[in-house]
Amino acid sequence: MRPDALVLISGPPGSGKTTCLREALALLAARGHSVRACLSEATARTSRAGGPLALGFDLLMLETQAGGLAESGRFPLARRDPPVPGPEPLRKRMQAFTFDFSAFPQALSFLRNSGEVLSGSAGTPVPEIMALDEIGPLELHENGGFMPFLLEMAACRTDHRKGHEKQEPSCTRFLLLTVRPSLIDELAGLLSGLFGTARVERAVLGENDDGCIMAEAKRIADYVSETEDGYHG
Repeated sequence: MRPDALVLISGPPGSGKTTCLREALALLAARGHSVRACLSEATARTSRAGGPLALGFDLLMLETQAGGLAESGRFPLARRDPPVPGPEPLRKRMQAFTFDFSAFPQALSFLRNSGEVLSGSAGTPVPEIMALDEIGPLELHENGGFMPFLLEMAACRTDHRKGHEKQEPSCTRFLLLTVRPSLIDELAGLLSGLFGTARVERAVLGENDDGCIMAEAKRIADYVSETEDGYHG
């Protein structure tokens, strides 16, 4: 089963995309939706003339546990200075950051750990909602990062030959993604090709205003909940 709906959260650096996504996921988890997510969370920020400046990012893994959203793991992803430690072949300088790409196999393993709920395996149930933060040039131009997982989701299928539906481990109902404004149209085109008729909702953030971020997070959560309630196949 491919996602029924996609939500693209866009905004410039520092606009609150990750915060908005995390708050939306927390609301959805509190409403009883199952969630699995990988977020790029700033480790620290410093002030500058144009706004806050991120000093580094960790790849944060979240999922629903006991009716709420809980952290399941954290790995260093990028640092301005000093560089994030890691094997040289897996390190790469991109813009102002040095990335350690060994974090991505950990993330993909976490995302794939959904089991096959209809096959009787011991895996955990497929979550209704998956979220990836963020999709950027690494995915769109180098087929790296989270792109292998997006391709796996696109390859999900329903198998009727054995008399029952078979869901691949990466199948889910809703996919939430963050992306920078300059890449949102390119990403939307890619997703249209991958997921066909899946509905696409866009959320565009402006100033890093806590009130606006929270309002947009609630709107996203309401959209997913209402789509879930109103979905009839």
